[in-house]
Amino acid sequence: MHPRSIAVLFSLIVALCSSATPITPRGTGCLDCIDGDFHDSELARGIISARQNQNEKKKQGGQQNKKKGGQKKGGKQGKGRKQQGGKKQQGGKKQQGGKKQQGKKQQGGKKQQGGKQPPKAGNGQNQSKGNNNAATQTNQDAQKSLTLEKDVICNNFADNGQNPPVAGQTASQTTTNNWINFCKLTLPGVKLTNGQQIREGSCNPTPMGLIPSADKMPSAKFNFPKNTDVINANVPFNASLNIRNFETGLFTNAQKTYFSAPQTLNKKGEIRGHTHIVMEKIQSLDQILPTDPTKFFFFKGVDSAAENGEAIAFVSTGVPVGFYRMCSINTSTNHAPVVGPIAQHGSFDDCVYFTAK
Repeated sequence: MHPRSIAVLFSLIVALCSSATPITPRGTGCLDCIDGDFHDSELARGIISARQNQNEKKKQGGQQNKKKGGQKKGGKQGKGRKQQGGKKQQGGKKQQGGKKQQGKKQQGGKKQQGGKQPPKAGNGQNQSKGNNNAATQTNQDAQKSLTLEKDVICNNFADNGQNPPVAGQTASQTTTNNWINFCKLTLPGVKLTNGQQIREGSCNPTPMGLIPSADKMPSAKFNFPKNTDVINANVPFNASLNIRNFETGLFTNAQKTYFSAPQTLNKKGEIRGHTHIVMEKIQSLDQILPTDPTKFFFFKGVDSAAENGEAIAFVSTGVPVGFYRMCSINTSTNHAPVVGPIAQHGSFDDCVYFTAK
């Protein structure tokens, strides 16, 4: 092509580009106005390429400016976030994303507020509580188990006490399993007590239970009437019993739980249970004939706890004219007579004789 024609064509292109408005949807800029066979011209291609490079640089520059602006804004926000915890929030690895927050675990985790877990206060107490709970659970399970635990077997029960023989003594029955099946020997002829009061007799498999120390054995003495007292007949009065080393006022349902649990002790080492007051009419104060336990004039279990060591049973009608023996019956919570630690001891109960006129 002639040089002059090229110059004219170039001027025409410049004029068109400077005055035209973009009308096609393919993009922005004057280059999108060019169409048709003009693209086949090498010169036009060079011009188009130059303009495209120029526009591309502008776009890249605008995007970089936007990124810089975003980074500045993000930087300010990031600084604020860093002030509140930055990349790690109170021991966590990352704040954003919700994967880890306040250490690996927020509550009960391995790390809390700072990454390293401080020593647990009262760790020994917690361990002690755990041991106590485990012991309690073991005891509860033992009371449900049908297996005799080895650590409660009394080896001396296998000895009849006569090795060597002692004159006048009776050889004891022996066992190697704590008599857990003793009542099996009497079944079916003799019923199990099974928490009931069976007048025909029964066999009770309940163990004796906890036995107090010798200095905590219970003791009782009547305050009124005293021995040999003379009182007015048919006049209401309070039978009063002084008690020591005995926690009273505790009793279970005697129709369903009679002898059904072992004797227990309180924190002071005293037997827990209750007392009774019974009066029997006798022929005279010097009577030597044994009385009939099935016959009595007055019987009362003292439901309330002794106050200042005094247990009281109210005799609402008094007693008729005559002679009487009045005794205490101290029992454990489940109504079994109290049991002490040694064979030689004073009576745990008291009896007095009085007259009513």
